[in-house]
Amino acid sequence: MERQGLGYPDLAAIKPDIISVSIKMWGNDGPLGYQTGYAPCFAALSGLSALVGHRGGGPLGASMRYGDSTVGAAAAFAALAALLHREATGEGQFVDVSAVETLSSMIGDSLLEHALTGVCPQPDGNYHPDMAPHGCYQCADGSWLSLAVVDDDQWRRLCKILSAATSLTNEYATTSGRLTRAEALDAELSLLTAGHDVDDLVRRLHCAGIPAGKSATAHDVIADKRLWARECYRFVSDHQEGQRPVLGAPWKMSTDEALIEHGAPDLGEHDAYVFGDVVGRQRTSG
Repeated sequence: MERQGLGYPDLAAIKPDIISVSIKMWGNDGPLGYQTGYAPCFAALSGLSALVGHRGGGPLGASMRYGDSTVGAAAAFAALAALLHREATGEGQFVDVSAVETLSSMIGDSLLEHALTGVCPQPDGNYHPDMAPHGCYQCADGSWLSLAVVDDDQWRRLCKILSAATSLTNEYATTSGRLTRAEALDAELSLLTAGHDVDDLVRRLHCAGIPAGKSATAHDVIADKRLWARECYRFVSDHQEGQRPVLGAPWKMSTDEALIEHGAPDLGEHDAYVFGDVVGRQRTSG
C-alpha cells in the first residue's frame, strides 16, 4: 500500500477522517515490520504451534485457517473500535495489527503459567489436568467419540454403558488414579468404544449425563439440520460459480439481522466505490 502511494499519510491527506487498517506479521514497527509472513509463521512465532501436538512429541502446529481467521477477526474488532471513536470525535486513525501478537494473546494462560511456575508448557494432546478420561476414542466405521468425565460418579456410569469389566471400573475408580495412568486408561477405553456406533453411544452417554459428542467431520457439519435451521448457511450468488452456500454470521440479534446477500466480489469490482466514494479520489487509468 505504501509503495503504491496508498499509505495512511497519503490517504489521510485526501480524507482526514479515514480509518486505515493494516495487518502484517510483526506489525508496522521495528526492523521486522516489512517481513513477509503466512499463517503457519504467525502460529510458530506466537508460541501457539509449540502447544499443539501429542504428549512427549514435538510441535505439530496450527492450521492456516486458524491464523488467518483469528487475525482477521481481531482486525475487524479493531476497525469497529476505530469507527466508534470516529463517531464520538470525528477523528480517523491508523490501526496497526500484528498477526504474531494477536495469536500470542490466544495463549495467555500458558504465558501466565510459565511466568508463575518457570515451567515451559509442552504439547499435551487431549490431556486435561483435572479430568480423565478426556479425549477422542475411535468407534465403528472410523468415527470418533469426544469424551470428558468430570468425576467418579460419571466414571461408573460410563463403565456401565460400555459394559466394562468390574476389575477395570475398580482399577480406575478415583480421579487421581485415572489422571496418574491416563495413557493406559485411554488404551483400555479405545478397546471398549471400538465396536460401538458413535451416534447411538453419544445418545446413551447424554442420557446418563456424561459430556460427550461425535467428533464431526466437515461432511457432518454441512449436513447438520440444526445448523441449517439456525441459518448457519446462506445461499448467495457470485459472478463465477452462480448460487452456492456460504457460512453466515455465527450470532443472532433480536432486532437486526446479519445479512449476507452476495458472494465475494470480482477483482476490482468495487474500485470506483472505494477510490471515489470512500477515499474521495477518482481512479486514474493505466
